[in-house]
Amino acid sequence: MQTKIIIRGFSSLVIVGVLVVLTMSSGSARADKRQWLEETSRFCDLMAASDYLKALEASHRVLEQAQKSFPGETLEVAAGHSGVGLAYAKLGRFSEAAPFCEKAVDFLKKIPDKDELFFAGTVESLGLVYLQLGRLREAEELLWQSYETAKTHPNSDDYQKGTSLHNLGALYAKKGDFVQAEDFLLRALETKKKFPELRDRDLAITLSALLDAYRATSQDDKARQVRDQLRGLYRSTKE
Repeated sequence: MQTKIIIRGFSSLVIVGVLVVLTMSSGSARADKRQWLEETSRFCDLMAASDYLKALEASHRVLEQAQKSFPGETLEVAAGHSGVGLAYAKLGRFSEAAPFCEKAVDFLKKIPDKDELFFAGTVESLGLVYLQLGRLREAEELLWQSYETAKTHPNSDDYQKGTSLHNLGALYAKKGDFVQAEDFLLRALETKKKFPELRDRDLAITLSALLDAYRATSQDDKARQVRDQLRGLYRSTKE
């Protein structure tokens, strides 16, 4: 069964991390660094606009420029690899995303003063890529690691926790463990409902995953209740 994952939310901290790197580096503005800053800003704008094909092209330019301006296993190069991996993942090209996400995680592990939420977002992105590639044991380890950061980091928030809970639910649904899947998806739903400004699509993604889990286990009454909630969301978007 295919349960939709969220390569957004907590994983969007990869983009936040890129912006953090951008801010940290803005003090020294050599010509090559200015070009890297401009390319990074363009990449973030394209990702925010969901223009993933152009974002992919921009991400490669960001990485190439980072490797020239900040050579070695630096935070900027790690962010560049993260960006390329995330852009490939957004396009559903998970086999191509994997090596970039892996390299980003490997680089960040060696950097002592990294931003932990940025690192958690990069770890989660790799876990979600592995999930789509069927590498479930590795995905489980990474998704739990990112969830623990979301749960305990002082700068994390409930939306990030909700997204991580959803992705753990998707993992267990893919493993066929629907008891665990239901638990995590219900917790994700309750956490997301704390945000009245949350777009209906975000709630619908988790509700749809929960509906799939109930259908897979022939829990018809629960499936009917979730289906009614989804219909209510769809009606509200048309009003």
